[in-house]
Amino acid sequence: MTRHPYKTVGLRVVAGLISISLLAAAPAARASLKSDAVQAGHALGTAGRHVGHAAKRAGLAIGHAAKAGGLAFWHAIKGKGR
Repeated sequence: MTRHPYKTVGLRVVAGLISISLLAAAPAARASLKSDAVQAGHALGTAGRHVGHAAKRAGLAIGHAAKAGGLAFWHAIKGKGR
């Protein structure tokens, strides 16, 4: 099974965000491992949500461009001006 390039980039971004969030959420003075895990989970969820929104915007832009290109091609084939 082949991987799509945008999925690979997305996975790398998420992996980087996870490592940064774990480094930021792990100072030496913490008392509770559970609170550290909760904070890391919140940071990871927030980062994942931001990545998802960016992917949605990119997908919408690609979809609109493909639709416009398809309509232009269809009009060119039919001989209709727009």
